[in-house]
Amino acid sequence: MDIVNQAVKYVLRFEGELSENPKDPGGITKYGISLRFLKSIPPERLKSYGIFVAETINNEDIEHLTIDQAKTLYKGEFWDHLPLQRINNQSVINSLFDACINLGIAPAIKCMSFSSRTSLSARSSAMRSRD
Repeated sequence: MDIVNQAVKYVLRFEGELSENPKDPGGITKYGISLRFLKSIPPERLKSYGIFVAETINNEDIEHLTIDQAKTLYKGEFWDHLPLQRINNQSVINSLFDACINLGIAPAIKCMSFSSRTSLSARSSAMRSRD
């Protein structure tokens, strides 16, 4: 299995079927794709993912979303915009890809960057204290 499919599989482990939580600001959600997110994508791009919607995107579009459409959407909206293939650790790829889907690309990268710096800084301090 290639790294893209492994990352998508990882994300889908945590993203369930249809969810209609009134406290979710994204609205109805399926496979981690919310109504609010789907509405943010231009119809032409949705069509390129095999998602055909009417003039107005609504709950039914989320309800009828297939897992293959969700996978294609994840790849086109997230994976293709990230240089994840340069990372040599599938666990890091999975975590960053999942964070990008849940937080958005820029916030996820900022969070991971901060986390990496903090982790490296702590490790560096620990190594210096042993000297």
